[in-house]
Amino acid sequence: MTLQCSICLSTFKDPVCLPCGHLYCKKCLTDHVNVPANQGLTSNCPDCRATFNIVIPDLSYLPAKYHPFISHAVRRVYIDTSAYTALQKKVRHAEKRLESKNWSEEALLKKCEGLAAARDAHAQGEAEAKQEIIDLEIRIEELDLVQDRCEELEREKVKLQRRSARLSAENQKLKERIEELESKDREVYSLWQEEEGIPYTPRHRSPSFALPDSILTNVYSRPIRPLPSRRRVRVESDSPPPNYTQNQKRARHYA
Repeated sequence: MTLQCSICLSTFKDPVCLPCGHLYCKKCLTDHVNVPANQGLTSNCPDCRATFNIVIPDLSYLPAKYHPFISHAVRRVYIDTSAYTALQKKVRHAEKRLESKNWSEEALLKKCEGLAAARDAHAQGEAEAKQEIIDLEIRIEELDLVQDRCEELEREKVKLQRRSARLSAENQKLKERIEELESKDREVYSLWQEEEGIPYTPRHRSPSFALPDSILTNVYSRPIRPLPSRRRVRVESDSPPPNYTQNQKRARHYA
């Protein structure tokens, strides 16, 4: 049974019952009966259109034995609404819980969206970090190659320095050897002049031996070429002085 009046569509207020069994609010039923079109002693039920009396005879004019059989067509109804009230409280409580649940779902949904965004950002950052690691590894490999090349160049530099020192020592030996040969050549030339009776004339040093120190110092940086055969001088330290005969036409002087 519903607890709403079919006329006002709200909860019963001072409910009354008709003989047909339909319930209405007392005010709603009174307004229905007191319409101007209803001038008789009866009225119809708003739902089933059943006829019911709206007046009763005066009991003072009837014998007492008929009084139990006389009743009013509209009777007051007493409804226990405690269960309905408790149910309404439960419904309101459930609605509040449902509203709280909906709010919690929205909060969880927003939180999930934030976590999903953070996950995507983390994945993107991880991908960028991996790419950066790959780039750094490539850079490290390049630096290793450069370092290997630098070490190789350093070894070459050490070799060149050793070669330069060796060539400098050889150059010094060659200078000493050249000076020794020139000294012997001057002695031989002086003896030859004495034997020939030629006045002494100093013999000048050949300009071919006057090499700048810068050329001799940087000789390792220039390609080594063999000397022409005409400039090669072969002098034997123990060879006797040249024997010149009188038939020689002229003496040869060295500039």
